Amino acid sequence: MEQTTGRTPRVTSLGREECVALLASVAIGRLALTINALPAIRCVKFELTADHVVFRVAPTSTLRQAAAGVVAFQADDYDPSGMHGWWVQVIGLCEEVTDPLLLADLRSLPLEPWALGERADNVFRVPLSSVTGVRVLWQDVGRPEARLT
Repeated sequence: MEQTTGRTPRVTSLGREECVALLASVAIGRLALTINALPAIRCVKFELTADHVVFRVAPTSTLRQAAAGVVAFQADDYDPSGMHGWWVQVIGLCEEVTDPLLLADLRSLPLEPWALGERADNVFRVPLSSVTGVRVLWQDVGRPEARLT
């Protein structure tokens, strides 16, 4: 197919270190899970520890169904002009944290609920064991590669 815009996308796979750094640069992500045997995606505010994505869940939230299930967590960002962007995905077994010492430590993270309502005191986490990501950069055809800052 011929390019009509004079631009072409360059897609680059990201290494683990860059993926984790990009995750740390945003506060909102999406959790893909199964709710009542159907796929669902929910936005969550999150924080990172050295080896987990951590988020809080209200006691009555349907997100509690993520516990002990395999989930996908995804975050992204893009330039509103459409010239560049990235996404990072984490896949793993989600667990509700119940150990009192670990729970106290994780509750000290600046995890505020995104939506108003019932206090989200239950802490869940997904290990950073499977982390992948890509960066997309649109370039003018025939021009030197642009660099992202």
